[in-house]
Amino acid sequence: MKPILIINVEMLESKPFIVAILYDYEGKMTESLILPYNNDNQVLDVIRDIAIQYDLYPLDVWTSNQGIYTILFKVIGFNGVYKVANDTSNTRSLLMQYKEELIDLYDLHPKVEVPSESKPFPIWRGWIIKKLEKIIELLKGGKKYGENKTSNAPRTEAKNGTIG
Repeated sequence: MKPILIINVEMLESKPFIVAILYDYEGKMTESLILPYNNDNQVLDVIRDIAIQYDLYPLDVWTSNQGIYTILFKVIGFNGVYKVANDTSNTRSLLMQYKEELIDLYDLHPKVEVPSESKPFPIWRGWIIKKLEKIIELLKGGKKYGENKTSNAPRTEAKNGTIG
């Protein structure tokens, strides 16, 4: 098996990071790297540095990032292979493994969703809610079927069991 470098730009709390993992001839992880992402040239520099450090020319580079895949065409000696996200999911796993440390190190704060202005309440929802409330009241026994809504007269039962 040839050495493979899997590299992607992964997001953590709205900050992009370059995540690279190098697998050797036996398929064992040799190198892993997480750096803040600045630009595509930085990604290319990371790939070159790893290739030089381990004397790997040519080097197969797997990515599921189109930007990285495109810049690999500019360089001789790197075989860019575009893979689906499942094939390169190790980069995301590595980033999540060090999530807490990266948040502390780079002072990242979780996204806080600001509630947008409330949308107007749809008329149909109001209509349905009123109908459901009436059904709930009927089920609770507050009113009997067919009883006049405006009648405030007390209910009385006759001896024969009829309501009058």
